[in-house]
Amino acid sequence: MASEPPFVSSPLWSVQHDWKVDVEAKKGTFWVSARPLGSSSVHGNVKVKGDTLEGLEGFSATKHPNTSLSFELKHEEFPSCHVFSPTATIQTPSNIGVNSTAFSPGGELVAVAADSGYLAVYSTSTYKELRRMKGHVSAVQTCRFFPSGEVLLSGGADMRLRIWSVATGECPVTLTGHGKGITGLGMIDRGRNIVSSSRDGSIKLWDCGTATCIATLSVSSEPVHDMALLNAPALAQQEGHNPPHEHEVETQGHVVVACTSDNAVLCDVRARSTVQTAEFASPFACLSPSASMGGMGLVTGHETGHVCMWDMRQLSTPVSVYQQWEARITSISATSPYNATFMASTNEGTCFGVDLETCTSTLLTGPELDPLTQLTATEELLATSCRDGAVRFYKSNPHPVVDQL
Repeated sequence: MASEPPFVSSPLWSVQHDWKVDVEAKKGTFWVSARPLGSSSVHGNVKVKGDTLEGLEGFSATKHPNTSLSFELKHEEFPSCHVFSPTATIQTPSNIGVNSTAFSPGGELVAVAADSGYLAVYSTSTYKELRRMKGHVSAVQTCRFFPSGEVLLSGGADMRLRIWSVATGECPVTLTGHGKGITGLGMIDRGRNIVSSSRDGSIKLWDCGTATCIATLSVSSEPVHDMALLNAPALAQQEGHNPPHEHEVETQGHVVVACTSDNAVLCDVRARSTVQTAEFASPFACLSPSASMGGMGLVTGHETGHVCMWDMRQLSTPVSVYQQWEARITSISATSPYNATFMASTNEGTCFGVDLETCTSTLLTGPELDPLTQLTATEELLATSCRDGAVRFYKSNPHPVVDQL
């Protein structure tokens, strides 16, 4: 019988969402709290006295150097938490709820996908809208830049994938074939072939040049919530391949990892087969590949707030399990600007990260209680998508770019 994986927990940290107002005014008081899993919350306050923060009721607070946008929060009973406020915010027209964002390969652009067919590209230097793409007839659920940075791929609740020119906003290619909304996108090499997942339970391989579906990789009776495409020959099936489709290019060695509520599956793109399946007691909600375990790591977020670390070479049981609180994990990333094993967003409006070795936490503030739908991160910048219509941007060494747009 397999042994239980190690279980790790750290407190649920909370800070008054507009604490930055007091810090920048150099006066005032804002509330803070910490709640260990299964225990009552510990409440306190932080008083702002000029450039100094004074923690009360057992808390201490220290501003990070040369910025008003972050500070370290401590309590005598718990590991510390580093708190960050946004460096910039994009607000969609009429506060349209945001579903997804994507950074261009060079990081100079960010695409924003939202309800009501809203899809636009913004500059990450000015945070101004540069181009709006019109074509989806309902919510745009997900988006992703092609490797060139000149072309954008989007997937909508209208069951369509669209390919856009970033320069003109035109859509020369529309892909149809899914029976329900699109939930995930991936590109093979330069993007001649792409992969998509859907609430219809399917994962499809497409040829962009002919706008046709080459193959259905996996079919489930449950909606696919999230997916990632990896070039990982060590995880791929080594034998039993059929001849490739005539429009299939360089799929050898590529795998898709995707999750439904029931499980996470690892599929070989070239072999059209499932290689491994991961199961857990709590329903799966989202996932992210990780550079840990020799590049074979996987992090999954769950409906009950659990976060599981896996080795994709052996998905029979998690390597470790973490839980901070019971809120649904809506998005997760093993890449971020912060010293964290992962960063996660929840349906209660929190975005947090944890270093599993030290249990030190990172908390990104901004939303009051509105659900976060996704976080997108590079090693320099992190963006959260929120139902309040805002995309908030965070850095590890924050300096304000703009206050509000």
